Amino acid sequence: MKQKKQLAQAQLIIVGIKNRTRVTKATLLDNDYQRAQEELKGRFELATTTLKNRERLIFSEIKKNLSLLVLKEVLVEEEDSRQSSPDLSEAYMKRSIKKFCNNFSGMKV
Repeated sequence: MKQKKQLAQAQLIIVGIKNRTRVTKATLLDNDYQRAQEELKGRFELATTTLKNRERLIFSEIKKNLSLLVLKEVLVEEEDSRQSSPDLSEAYMKRSIKKFCNNFSGMKV
């Protein structure tokens, strides 16, 4: 009788230990999951910021190169018009500069 009582108590203790172990494992896994999720979020935000910065840099370079090409074209056309008609040359230059400024004033970098 005493042995059965001790066995029942031992089984109760074992069940309690198993339950606490299960709860502890679940808590540890949840903590690991939360930590991993925060780390991934941080990495994703860093990657997004890096890509946005690269995109801005590329766009800025494209805008700069396009501006230089337009200016070169305006200068070449102005030089050609100056040789053919000096009076129209100044008007063309003013019109071209105004057009250039209007085309690029609304662009965002």
